[in-house]
Amino acid sequence: MNPQEAVEAARFQTKHMVASFDDHAIERNVLLLDERIPQGTIQQLELMGHKVERRSRWGSGSAPTAVKMKPDGVIEAGADPYAFRYADGW
Repeated sequence: MNPQEAVEAARFQTKHMVASFDDHAIERNVLLLDERIPQGTIQQLELMGHKVERRSRWGSGSAPTAVKMKPDGVIEAGADPYAFRYADGW
């Protein structure tokens, strides 16, 4: 994926471990899944014992940006449109 495709991809988070980016307790087997993840995948995860919570792509809790420096000196960037981010270069 290029940087833009990567930051626009469907996302998942787990609450199984204590997070370093927000303050939550351990919630074993809890997965927060982006609405774009296929229903069949969600059903398989639930069959494995995961507790699935769905999130909108507009409220995923993250807002990534990415920069890629290519060997030829070209810079590629991507920014999350679902969190109103943008990439700018010069």
